[in-house]
Amino acid sequence: MKTKISNGNSKLGTIANMSLTPGKTCSAEACAACLKEGCYACKSYRMYKNVRAAWDSNTQLAIENLPQMENDLMEYFGSMNAPRFFRIHVGGDFVTEEYAAMWARVMAENPNTNFLAFTKQWANVINVDFPENASIVPSGWPGCKIPDEILKKFNCAAYCDDGTNSSEIPADAIECPGNCSTCGVCWSLAKRGISVYFKKH
Repeated sequence: MKTKISNGNSKLGTIANMSLTPGKTCSAEACAACLKEGCYACKSYRMYKNVRAAWDSNTQLAIENLPQMENDLMEYFGSMNAPRFFRIHVGGDFVTEEYAAMWARVMAENPNTNFLAFTKQWANVINVDFPENASIVPSGWPGCKIPDEILKKFNCAAYCDDGTNSSEIPADAIECPGNCSTCGVCWSLAKRGISVYFKKH
């Protein structure tokens, strides 16, 4: 069993990415909020058999054989064709602190790739030292508030705008235009000290 990496999707364009099973790897806060109220990753997970198989396989590795996953990722990002930009978790989240620390090692060893991950697994990332080429973006949802210590550590955030929570979204937050391959701003949110918001979809 090897780690399954996707070469893109309708929103990310051609940006490579890797995911885990939504819900099973998400925080209690996420499961009580976005998972029930419109998780877009769950839609893909339910709709496409090949997506479900890949994400479930990756989740099994992340939980049961993390060294294998780390070896797979080191090999992938160490190759001549390693991408300049990579998205972690179209679906799923940093399931354990050990898993998050594994990603931090992979990022540090591969400085020519810029990594992006949105997360509500705050307890699993707060103590991990991510390198400069990582953009770890805390993700809020109506009824799921990002802790202040997390906002301070990562210097940015992402918010879901469902029309009821405008007061929670910073006035200078950027609205997501909907296509990562033609925008790419989320890979530099922390460096710029700004946030982004997404219309609920």
